[in-house]
Amino acid sequence: MYFKTIRKYCKAENTTHKYYRLSESYRDEFGITRQHMVMGIGRASMAAEGLDLVKLKTLKNKNIREIGAESICFQAFH
Repeated sequence: MYFKTIRKYCKAENTTHKYYRLSESYRDEFGITRQHMVMGIGRASMAAEGLDLVKLKTLKNKNIREIGAESICFQAFH
């Protein structure tokens, strides 16, 4: 997982804003690498305030599409 920066243009304000997303990479059925957004963090000014509120120990991914090393270790641990 990684943080991805997205830029969006706002017509009303005539400005560009940065948004942050927590994303993960996976391969589809054809072997092509794709990205999946796990959680939207928000704009840059909002993200600085909101990142303190994210509790990483409570994050869970229910849509696992493939078995990776992390998933196998997690299952073996439990």
